[in-house]
Amino acid sequence: MQWVGNPRWSRHHDHVSSLSAMVSANGRIFYIIDEGPKASIQLPPQWVLVARDAFNGTLLWKRPIERWHEHLWPLKSGPAILPRRLVAVGDRVYATLNIDSPVTELDAATGKTLQTYADTAVAEEILCYDGVLYVVVAGADSLRSDPKKVYATMNDIRADANSGLWGEAPRTVMAVAAASGKTLWKKATNLMPLTLAVDQASVYLHDGGNVVCWNRTDAADRWSSETPNQRTLRSSAAPTLVVYDDVVLFSGYAGAAGRSKGASTTMYALSARDGKRLWEAEHPPSGHSGSSKDILVLQGVVWCGANAQGSDSGIATGRDLHTGKVVKEFPPDVRTHWFHQRCYRAKATDKYLLYSRTGIEFVDVATSHWTCHHWVRGACLYGLMPANGLIYNPPHPCACYLDAKLF
Repeated sequence: MQWVGNPRWSRHHDHVSSLSAMVSANGRIFYIIDEGPKASIQLPPQWVLVARDAFNGTLLWKRPIERWHEHLWPLKSGPAILPRRLVAVGDRVYATLNIDSPVTELDAATGKTLQTYADTAVAEEILCYDGVLYVVVAGADSLRSDPKKVYATMNDIRADANSGLWGEAPRTVMAVAAASGKTLWKKATNLMPLTLAVDQASVYLHDGGNVVCWNRTDAADRWSSETPNQRTLRSSAAPTLVVYDDVVLFSGYAGAAGRSKGASTTMYALSARDGKRLWEAEHPPSGHSGSSKDILVLQGVVWCGANAQGSDSGIATGRDLHTGKVVKEFPPDVRTHWFHQRCYRAKATDKYLLYSRTGIEFVDVATSHWTCHHWVRGACLYGLMPANGLIYNPPHPCACYLDAKLF
């Protein structure tokens, strides 16, 4: 244990996670958290953006967030889109300081505002590549992560939470020069949440029916490839799109069927050059409470695991990036009590898959060996962050693994 910081607990197991996002850069960590009273979830939230030293936990600064997503919203693992509102690169932090704000650039050492990108209001997702911000901008009345309603009862919230909050809504994707704030281009499109991705040449996204590719410099259309996906999703779920080298990997969401015991979906691999479908394969069940599917690429091998429920096999399958051929597959080599996957996506390093049906399972893909660390688990929605040779674990109110977990 390298260091422990406050708060010790987050607020409530059955409502929105108190930890929305966490990132690290240049020896610092940054996160968005609700530090409101733990005594009752009915009390108002206190959302803040916090910066700490990554190696000793020293508090560097805090910035208040006046309005954020409704903290009484059910489905503790959502909204899935909130982790996309915070980016750190070098000595700069890019974030939305309110739920309906534009992107603000902050000095990472002091938290001081350097500039606000006025054209990016209302921003929902932020990516940064090679000095350019790629921002998903919503209309003020159609923000996916803010219902903007006054609820009379908790039943009203729960009904709305399952009504297809994501849907197939148009969005504007913008490219903004991070240093100057100049808007380089903007383009309106249907956009499924969490599918925006960028590489050296292109911008990729899923528009509800197809994975599409644009030129990174001017957003000119390059190709479009039909890729099945459920267009209406629960707020806690989203498709998964990953770009690695010259391949685009995509897995849609299977709705109620995809959450059921033993259900699988399909994973597709497309050429990043022309959109040609390279292969498709069964995508085994992963995640819990509607969490997005895991696609983890370690040193050119695409890994997935059947680990959504304790009764799933836990088999880890690694496929060749370009052909989809299974290059390695192995089951857990330990005997333990498998619970359901935690309410967040798995993470990985170049050496380990970090699954979490217990606390954290360090799955060494070279030796095919599981090391079960029963005592630490992440916060719902976000999970945990492997960075700087450490694992950063947020506070949480987990009620699912009480007998083993530490605080």
